[in-house]
Amino acid sequence: MPESRQYSAEYYDAFEWPLHDVELYSQFTSPDTEVLELGCGTGRVSGPLAKKSKHLTGVEISEPMLHQAKEKCKEPNISSILDDITSLNLNKKFDLIIAPFRVLQCLEHQNQVDGFFNVIHDHLKPNGVAILNVFNPKFSKDELAEKWLTEEETFCGETLLQNGDTLKLWDTRKDLDVVSQVLYPEMIYRRYRNGELVDTHVNPICMRYWYPDQFKQLIESKGFTITKTWGGYSGEVYGEGPELVIAFTKSSHQ
Repeated sequence: MPESRQYSAEYYDAFEWPLHDVELYSQFTSPDTEVLELGCGTGRVSGPLAKKSKHLTGVEISEPMLHQAKEKCKEPNISSILDDITSLNLNKKFDLIIAPFRVLQCLEHQNQVDGFFNVIHDHLKPNGVAILNVFNPKFSKDELAEKWLTEEETFCGETLLQNGDTLKLWDTRKDLDVVSQVLYPEMIYRRYRNGELVDTHVNPICMRYWYPDQFKQLIESKGFTITKTWGGYSGEVYGEGPELVIAFTKSSHQ
């Protein structure tokens, strides 16, 4: 995850994302499984998955996010590492490698994507499994610029913080690169106390996107063999659901 993603770990963690990916990852774990989680964030997946595994190593480039993960995840079989998931070298192989909640899409440049797949290749056991996901674009290539871009802020939701403050979230969608297929939204957090605005935090991010066939081609072009696909975490068919989820292994000739 690039340094430009200046998350407030508290604000990021305040919203509960309605995901069921832990259940899917759990199908690939056992008490003997060594797991590598690339982009572990604040530990949403780390804690639950560590309970089903022998050991989980979480890697995150944001120090505040990793600190939040350490505070939440007290399982003794978790190792947390501050490092770059596009150039990581742990000199260790893993049974399962994951990068939950669209981590791959946070890599803006092609050299980062290449480095990320090299990291997976170098850390995956010969019989190991990696699982990646990206969102399934709602709009076609021709429609995207017209239908995704907007000058208006879009309200995304609100939540109550532990001290009673209200945190509200908006996003803006003012820029995209159609050629490189990268969206550039901004996440805007506003914190209110007794109805008064007391803090604003703007987090500019990038989101690379792939269409269903492109995502398959990307993984296969990096020397991997696709073993299973899903269209989401509720039984959707690949290409028809909201997510593009792919499990893959190293190609047999490698």
